Amino acid sequence: MNDLSDKVSALLSDPSSLEKIMSIAQGMTKTEEPKNELPVSVEKIAPMLEAYTKSANNPKVQLLLALKPMLSEGRQKNIDEAISMMRIAGVASKLFERGEA
Repeated sequence: MNDLSDKVSALLSDPSSLEKIMSIAQGMTKTEEPKNELPVSVEKIAPMLEAYTKSANNPKVQLLLALKPMLSEGRQKNIDEAISMMRIAGVASKLFERGEA
């Protein structure tokens, strides 16, 4: 789970990968949008990605990660899920701050 989070963070923090993802997502939609709106979309997504990646520096996340090796495998999975929920909550708070949710 942690490896998946790291890979998603790495993928989403790279601007060229993000543009590829956005172009694929736009290709899946039925209506075509002008290409000059892509930077605006990236600007909307950037604060949410920043919140997701900054969660690694959160002291609560650091505490959970420090405790993780001392716990059973089942509890380690619970820690991974808790960290994922904390990251999602950070992204959701950015959405609510911008009034987009």
